[in-house]
Amino acid sequence: MNCMKRLFCLALVAALLVCCVPVTAHAEVEVGTDEDTSMYPVIQMRGSWTNLMLDAESANPQLVFNLDGMEALLAGIQDELLADVKALDFDAAVDGLIRLIWDWMGPIRMDENGESIIQEEIRGYGNGLINNNRVIFSYDWRQDPLDSAVDLHEYVQYIRQRTGAEKVNIVGISGSGQVLLSYLKLYGYDDVASAVFNISMQQGTTLFGKLATRDFSIDADALSKTTTLGMFSQENLQELAQPWLSLAYEPGLLSVLLKFALLASGGVLDRVYDEALIPLLFMMPGIWSYVPAKDYEAAKRALLKGDPKYDKLVKKLDRYHSEVMEEHDEIMRDIAAHIKVGVRVGYGFPLAPVVKGAMVQSDTMVDTVYASFGATCAPLDSKFPTWYKQKIDDGHDHISPDRMIDASTCLLPERTWFAYNHYHHNQIDYSGWYDWFLRSDNATVEGYPQFTAMTETDVYGPLEVKPTTWVDTLAAAGLWLLKAWRWLLLLPLFWI
Repeated sequence: MNCMKRLFCLALVAALLVCCVPVTAHAEVEVGTDEDTSMYPVIQMRGSWTNLMLDAESANPQLVFNLDGMEALLAGIQDELLADVKALDFDAAVDGLIRLIWDWMGPIRMDENGESIIQEEIRGYGNGLINNNRVIFSYDWRQDPLDSAVDLHEYVQYIRQRTGAEKVNIVGISGSGQVLLSYLKLYGYDDVASAVFNISMQQGTTLFGKLATRDFSIDADALSKTTTLGMFSQENLQELAQPWLSLAYEPGLLSVLLKFALLASGGVLDRVYDEALIPLLFMMPGIWSYVPAKDYEAAKRALLKGDPKYDKLVKKLDRYHSEVMEEHDEIMRDIAAHIKVGVRVGYGFPLAPVVKGAMVQSDTMVDTVYASFGATCAPLDSKFPTWYKQKIDDGHDHISPDRMIDASTCLLPERTWFAYNHYHHNQIDYSGWYDWFLRSDNATVEGYPQFTAMTETDVYGPLEVKPTTWVDTLAAAGLWLLKAWRWLLLLPLFWI
């Protein structure tokens, strides 16, 4: 039992490192006048977890954080740690895992006040390189989004002066959505022609909410459907593991094994949290911006425990969550009434399978309901029943052809677009949609289909739904019987 406990915890921690919710109807939002914004420069903000450098704008920048270090970390887990496990030296394996995390993230750690131990300015690479009227903005994703918003404001002024443009277009991708929202909160929209929130985390994500509250598990349903296993290895681990996962999942064996492993888990994860994740990951204010508002207070209790030494850090975190996270709807209503705004969202995948309830519509990283500012989503692998009507009747059909998404409850239902089968790691801002969005004088779902599907990397087409046949019905009935059998297998666990 002790062996199973340690093996399970090591596997779970490795999965967590790779990851590094009912919806209420929104009031109608006044929308500003559209214009052709394609003549203005486009500032594309990089997402979080990008490379960080000292003297990023110089001829010899110094790399202090390399995202590719994740590969070295995982290689170390596969080689060095597994060797310790084979030798049944579990304490050495846990020590090794903590050391590997420190080797990777230690150089960019922040102190208990949420301040960088490196005093020089740290930024990503690429700022100021204008290509086809488009430019990159990289920032220090560790710091509070409100601090990064100040950097973005300075950059907007720099680009306006350099190009002579009256305004700029800004695209916030993934974790930079928080920075864009913070910028609009602090500085308004006078210098902005359009704003796009692209697969954005401005409302957080369940993955980090669960991680920050220490409330996670391996979700058997999501694990059987995950597309993220390939991130663990340069080999095609996804292709190798998927048949075995499916074979164990369908009759319920995978659920049983994971339940027993959870029952056997002990204090290994506590060590990883206390000795690595908290002093490294959760001293970074930017990481806390991924925590949804509903999980925020519980996360502070679980990780910081009211310790006075974190008072300055908590003050920063509280400011962001009260002024931006909890006010996101009001900020969006204000800017949408004055400038062109677009929201792009992915769906069709479960979250990475390291949290309870991962079987929700997502792009593997961000819940669709969060990224879309409030869409109503059917459970993953399910559809709205035939009698379902969209929750808000605004005269436009906002139900997806596959009957998985009801966009009528989005904050901006006419300006929110969904891409089925879209991975979080694929960027969609420079697709044909974005070029259309910049030029359009009617940038709403009436001018471009609200629901599309990614047919191959960065290639989108109409969302087509095949009609249900008797074979599909028979297969669904068979799967239902297998799920019923799983409950019988799991029943003894409730008595343990």
